[in-house]
Amino acid sequence: MKRILLLTDFSDNALEAMHYALHFFKAQACEFYVLHVHKVKSYISDDLMAAPNASIHDSITIKPKEKLEALINTFRSDFNNSQHTFEALIDFDVFEDAVNQVVSKHEIDYVVMGTNGITGANEVLFGSNTLNVIRKVDCTTIIIPEAYKFKPLNSFLLSLQPEDSLNDAPFKEVMDFIKTHKLQLHVLRMGIGGEVSEIARFDKQKLAIINCKYELAEDIPIAEAVSAYLNTHDIDMMAATIHKQSFLERLFNKSQTESINENLQIPLLVLHDH
Repeated sequence: MKRILLLTDFSDNALEAMHYALHFFKAQACEFYVLHVHKVKSYISDDLMAAPNASIHDSITIKPKEKLEALINTFRSDFNNSQHTFEALIDFDVFEDAVNQVVSKHEIDYVVMGTNGITGANEVLFGSNTLNVIRKVDCTTIIIPEAYKFKPLNSFLLSLQPEDSLNDAPFKEVMDFIKTHKLQLHVLRMGIGGEVSEIARFDKQKLAIINCKYELAEDIPIAEAVSAYLNTHDIDMMAATIHKQSFLERLFNKSQTESINENLQIPLLVLHDH
């Protein structure tokens, strides 16, 4: 049984991400937790007057609770999957704190969310909520590009930084993931200078018994290497491991906007190096 956290602000982008998750995990038994984090500043007097006999907490949760219940009812009717259960959750905390609490309490396996807009120089592709989940929530996360429609997955790209090792936990997680979903693995290793050949030799030894495609990108900016690979191979999902100020920080920055727009045309699996 997988426990999946779906994040929603009731936008079309969030809806597409949730639809993707329901399609992607359709063959697995899953408990879906649908979380909406209500901003304190969005409270208005009409909310508090909506139910005069109710508590303040109940009053300000009426509208989002009704929206969540309607959303879940739509999922049940449209997807009609007996292996899937749903629970609606509402919180009023700082966004990433609310997500972390749910991840911990319900032992979440995956967080699924959409990108949520341009908000700053270092957030050219991801909005602030998405970046905060990536940086501050220690849970494997699937990020779905805006307006992306689900299609069956065949090929999976794992991008490896120089500091990534195939002995690390994230690689084992990737292997479990591609085995479960029957995906063809592609590995793109980034390398710097003289250390490249030794890293590649170790990689190939580790991957010798795995049916995968391996390519080395030596002394090439990460964004350019990933963009070039995606442009020349049919990839359905890509993955990267989070280190502090690392792959995503270097890949998704304002100076590489054109490459970024190419890079996240497909879902991204974000792993964490524990």
